[in-house]
Amino acid sequence: MGEAEEDAQFGIEETAEANAVRLVLTGELDLAVAEKLRARLETLADAGTAVTLDLSMLDFIDSSGLNLLITYHRYAAREGWNLHINPRISGEVERVIKLAGLDKLFWP
Repeated sequence: MGEAEEDAQFGIEETAEANAVRLVLTGELDLAVAEKLRARLETLADAGTAVTLDLSMLDFIDSSGLNLLITYHRYAAREGWNLHINPRISGEVERVIKLAGLDKLFWP
């Protein structure tokens, strides 16, 4: 599978909000595309831009995607960066997050 085909299965739709940037993730967040999201989050974190991650349009997430969410969630808590993972998520992603016990981390 080529890079163009991989990217067609994952997208980041970015919208400016009043005090934050909303990143709507679409398709499949897996090892093949996790770097794309990591790079965008790193840029926004470095700029101190508040971020809302919207996973409601995400069809699939694997362990590399979960690891990325955990890493940046912890980074935000440690550094005082405003990162919010919207609890309105797709059913398939919700199942994986709950199985991993991450719902208690992301939405205490």
